Amino acid sequence: MAVVSKDDKGNATPIIIGYAESGGFEHVNETGPEDRFYKATDGRYPYYIVIHNGRYLDAPIRYGITLIDLCRDLGSDLYPVSKESPEQILSTHHQKSHIQITEIARNHLLVTLDKVFKQYGETD
Repeated sequence: MAVVSKDDKGNATPIIIGYAESGGFEHVNETGPEDRFYKATDGRYPYYIVIHNGRYLDAPIRYGITLIDLCRDLGSDLYPVSKESPEQILSTHHQKSHIQITEIARNHLLVTLDKVFKQYGETD
């Protein structure tokens, strides 16, 4: 789970603040014209997914893991498809709600998030 915010240098970047499991897409999970989010987004997102077993940072967003830091730490080990440069790595996330990462990246995130949760607190 990530939100777009700014790192400590003022650069706009997604910041990872937690994780959860998803049941995946189901056609029955549909919003409608009476739904507040549906109205706010002019119906562009008519479906939702159910998440469970989540852990989230219980502190200001800035204490999460920035995508910039993740790219720096993992480089070409971040995605299954090789990227040539840091710019290509960062641009991979542009306007995507989800993306596949490697098992190395997954494990790195879980370990790093666990440290962040211990230092700053977590909520579910």
